[in-house]
Amino acid sequence: PYKTVADVIASAKAQPGRLSVATPGNGSINQIVLEWMALNTDTKFQHIPYKRGAPAAAALAGGDAPRGILASSSVAPPVQAGATRSD
Repeated sequence: PYKTVADVIASAKAQPGRLSVATPGNGSINQIVLEWMALNTDTKFQHIPYKRGAPAAAALAGGDAPRGILASSSVAPPVQAGATRSD
């Protein structure tokens, strides 16, 4: 339902702490970005830490995690796999 970061922020303001966001783990730069975004927009997110980027990307691609803050190197393989599927 989100097309922009502004859409996510608006939803987070309407539902504090209810929007789940996956990252590659506690203390990762990705979690810091998430917390920075929350602090600077007066919002709160539900952090879902994974062990590294690949599992977080797989969870995001598989629908187990609804949103994520990930490096492009973690996201590229699932995106490329989806782009080459024939179904």
